[in-house]
Amino acid sequence: IWDIQELKQELLSLFPSCEDKKTEIQFHSSITSLKVNKTALLQVLINLVANAIKYTDKPVVQILISIDEQAHRYYFSVKDNGPGIPAADQQRIFQMFE
Repeated sequence: IWDIQELKQELLSLFPSCEDKKTEIQFHSSITSLKVNKTALLQVLINLVANAIKYTDKPVVQILISIDEQAHRYYFSVKDNGPGIPAADQQRIFQMFE
């Protein structure tokens, strides 16, 4: 079981630029803990946050991570204020090894 606050602190500690306000990461969750594979979840979130930072076109990167639970399943949403994924690439990027 992983406390949402622990998840938040661990993720923020991996992105020290968050401290100088160039990157703002916010969490929104209706739950307080997760029963998950910590390593797998952290890796996915690291990849998404790193991509948001890497591909931004804004002076301040704003990232919102939302976590919800419905019918014994977790739902994660990661949004940022970057330019988004070009429509031509949207099908390809969700393929394995892309």
